[in-house]
Formats: sequence, structure tokens, C-alpha cells
Amino acid sequence: MFERVQAIDLARSATLEDRYVDAHCSVFTPLGFVELCEALESLGLFPYRFRGFAPTEPGDIEFLALLQAHDVQPASQLDNARLQALAVQAGYAGEFGGGRFAQALEADVELAGRYQDLVAKARAADLEERAGQVAGFPTLDRGLHHERPGWEDPRIPRVPEETRHRSWAKRLWRRLTRAPQHGP
Repeated sequence: MFERVQAIDLARSATLEDRYVDAHCSVFTPLGFVELCEALESLGLFPYRFRGFAPTEPGDIEFLALLQAHDVQPASQLDNARLQALAVQAGYAGEFGGGRFAQALEADVELAGRYQDLVAKARAADLEERAGQVAGFPTLDRGLHHERPGWEDPRIPRVPEETRHRSWAKRLWRRLTRAPQHGP
């Protein structure tokens, strides 16, 4: 197993160099999966919201996660087009490229102040939006959802035998059509 930073570096280099990196199946507990998603989100690499989550049921071996694509840009990674739009909003009327905007910021202290304020507000708005995304992560009981508890665990509700081995599609449909799901 690789540490998270090392794994991200390997993934980036494989993508940039267009080379194959051997990969294997991963097995997660519900809590481990959510913690991994939270870690990816903190790195700005999880563009999804949890729309539903059902942890492993007693006597079963799978959990279900329903994710929805979400295109919030990480606050630390405002793209050039957005930064240029903020520069224009701050009052910059020149062309971009060749360091012209940087020169204009050095020459005009008021422009620099307006621009920095707008960038700070954009980052704060993005952080607020991302905070709303984080709120979609399910809250799980570390003791119950980290390891597969045994049948003798008193926290496990008794499930009739006939409902223990339904197909994943039937369980997913049942879970999605009953009471409100986790997430926004």
C-alpha cells in the first residue's frame, strides 16, 4: 500500500506520461470508503456529492453509495479564465499574457487591492460551496461500520432470514425509494 501523497504522485505521473500502472481491486468497509472520499475531497479531487448511502446490512457483504457529479472548483485552484474575469471586474482593461497584468498590478496599487479583494471573495464563496458538499458525507458509527461486526453484536438489528440475501439491485431500489437519504 502507498501513502496517499505517494499514490496521488504516482497517478499524476502515470497520467502525464501516458503509461500503464498496474492496479488491483480494493475492498473497503463503509467507514473506510467514506474516509477515503473525505481525504480526496480535502485534496480537491472528489467532484461528487453523496446523494444516498446505505452501510452494510447484517448478514451482507456490500454497502451502497449513490454519488452525484458536482463541479465545484477547489478554492485554491481558480482557473485562468475566472482569474481574468476577476481582473476585468477589478478594472483591468489591458490584454493578458506576457506578464502585462502582473505589471499593471505592480503599477496600480488600487487595482491590485480591488483584484485581491475579488479573488479572496471568490475563494471564500468556493470554500462555502465546498462546505456544503462536505455536509453530504454520511456520518457512520466507527465501531459498527469499520469492521464487519459479528451477529452477536447487540447493535445489529435482527433481520429475517428471507431478507438477508436479496439481490443488490432490489436492495438499492428499496433503499432509494424509502425515507430521506443522507446528503443535500
